[in-house]
Amino acid sequence: MPIKLIKSNPTIWEVGVGDEFTSKSHPFWYDERNTVVLFEPNPFLYASLVRKAGSYKNVRLYNVAISNENRFGYLVSAGLLSYLPEFFSPINTIFRGKLTLMLDAFKVPINIMTFDRFDNGNIDMLILGMEGAEFTVFETMSSRPSIIVLNNHYANDYGYTLPRAEVIQNWCRDNQYQIVQGIPDIMLLNQASLMNGLISIEQ
Repeated sequence: MPIKLIKSNPTIWEVGVGDEFTSKSHPFWYDERNTVVLFEPNPFLYASLVRKAGSYKNVRLYNVAISNENRFGYLVSAGLLSYLPEFFSPINTIFRGKLTLMLDAFKVPINIMTFDRFDNGNIDMLILGMEGAEFTVFETMSSRPSIIVLNNHYANDYGYTLPRAEVIQNWCRDNQYQIVQGIPDIMLLNQASLMNGLISIEQ
């Protein structure tokens, strides 16, 4: 069931990008009429993104971790999967028995900020990696995007399920969003955008 945003020159934000080949916003980079904003806390992946996306004038990149407070902290880096250690992450269960070693070996300093420090209220599509603290976006987001994509980067490969489902379900109920189950991604559709023809759903 393909779901598409029907809008010229959309504004696309992605939080927890990973790298170019894991990015869901990647197809929007090439059209300068689109506005793309990328957040990647892992400094190694961010450096890779700068090389690959930095040449596009319509793409802005931020090397910060999105969470529920503004502070300096540390990020646990496990290749393409990164998370803040103070939040439960499904990555903890993926690397059973190796978590302590990971915390010691792969912890890197990072700036941590809340989403409202950036959100200008006009995001059309929001893409969230869901392995870490990205769910905190729902606490401070002022935008009501037409489409929100919950990107479970490696859910099929590692067999984990979407964390904090109740938080997301409650937010959708309170803000009139419809939850559409995907494999592995989940989409949250703004019901007002559906009624106004801003979302196309092909059967």
